[in-house]
Amino acid sequence: ALRSLDLAAPPTTDRLALLRGVPFLTPLPGLSLEHLASALEELRVAAGETVVRQGEAGDRFYVLAEGAVAVGVDGAAVREEGPGSYFGEVALLRDTPRTATVTATSDCLLLSLGRDEFVSAVTGHVESADAALFTRSTPMKFPRFNRRWSTLACLAASLTATAAQTAARRAGDPRRARA
Repeated sequence: ALRSLDLAAPPTTDRLALLRGVPFLTPLPGLSLEHLASALEELRVAAGETVVRQGEAGDRFYVLAEGAVAVGVDGAAVREEGPGSYFGEVALLRDTPRTATVTATSDCLLLSLGRDEFVSAVTGHVESADAALFTRSTPMKFPRFNRRWSTLACLAASLTATAAQTAARRAGDPRRARA
């Protein structure tokens, strides 16, 4: 009975703030964000533990609430991330193996969403899906360039989607044309 009360409780402001800090979740309507925030599961990870390993299948999306993690690609350290950072979206959205290994460098509190919850929320909202698919479109081996290239990739995706919608409207294809 208490578990059902916990599940029905409104999401905390902290959880909503963390989700609002994820660029591709920002376009989601408030109720969708609240639903995701209430679906978040807590995962405590000790310093030194591997959270995800490059090459493995992805089944969860993570937001770092407390602590720090190191991101590595092909055995090389790429960057360190702190509270508010997120990972795991690439494997879920592109249905590919994990693109990096993430290891806790301090005790961490991670909030996670399962594949189905995450994918249905993100892909069910056009602006969020576009942003998610192109957020990390450049190789992670060049982190200082990622922000610039992801912005350009998002812009290109938006222009491409708009052009495709216009072409579909002109061709009379109601399945691809949005108003």
